[in-house]
Amino acid sequence: MLQLNNVSKTYMQNGESFQAIDNISFQVKEGEFVSLLGPSGCGKSTVLKIIAGLEQADKQSTVTLQDKKITKPVPEQMMVFQEAALFPWLTVFENVMFGLKIKGKLSKKEMEERVLYFLAMVHMSKFAQHYPHQLSGGMKQRVSIARALALDPQVLLMDEPFSALDEQTRLLLHVELEEIVMKTKKSVVFVTHNIREAVTLSDRILTFSTRPGRIKEEFEIPFGRPRIMTQDLLNIENKILDVLREEIEKVMKNEIDDTYEFKSRTVSSHSTHNMGSGI
Repeated sequence: MLQLNNVSKTYMQNGESFQAIDNISFQVKEGEFVSLLGPSGCGKSTVLKIIAGLEQADKQSTVTLQDKKITKPVPEQMMVFQEAALFPWLTVFENVMFGLKIKGKLSKKEMEERVLYFLAMVHMSKFAQHYPHQLSGGMKQRVSIARALALDPQVLLMDEPFSALDEQTRLLLHVELEEIVMKTKKSVVFVTHNIREAVTLSDRILTFSTRPGRIKEEFEIPFGRPRIMTQDLLNIENKILDVLREEIEKVMKNEIDDTYEFKSRTVSSHSTHNMGSGI
């Protein structure tokens, strides 16, 4: 359904060029949840913005959705950003309604019913008449997800949507997003640098190298939903961490100390540590 072929991106900075990503190719099937995982600065968000049509890739690159080339944002894809980009002067209900009004294909009654349906899906019905400043960070992200889903996209693009939230809220939203994916059957491309988050949510994980970002290895998560953390999932976490060890070392040496050495520890099912958080 969604196809990336030889996607690269080069930026100009202070008269010099640098390559953010190099030769990224993968596809996302209908209803599939794919996570892009890697250390900070590896180009994950750049790939997502290119998929969304918010940035243009280098000339030899192609991104297609249902065989149509993506060069600008299209209604078949909706983006959920790290920070909830809600209109502060609109209520929760009005924020979710906004895109439907612009699209203009439904009657007022149909739009209202659609807004209420998706607010209920993200457990925000009681807050329909609240304004964004009255909401917590997690509540704002629920509204952002409802607004995106209300437009009925084929693909939901999510750029570290839970990274700014506290751990308890983040874990709760993992469960809620999992339920939404099961109900809506939407395809999702999800950017994260948290291994556990990726393993918990994904059907497939693409690990990225440091800049220029390349796909280093792919991991299938062969378990259904709803998903609980088992030793099998923890074993996959450990394998991913082994693959990313060299990339983590590169980032840490660049940012902290040339002598930095990454020491990983195998995590068992008895551990409560959120492995891979913040890499």
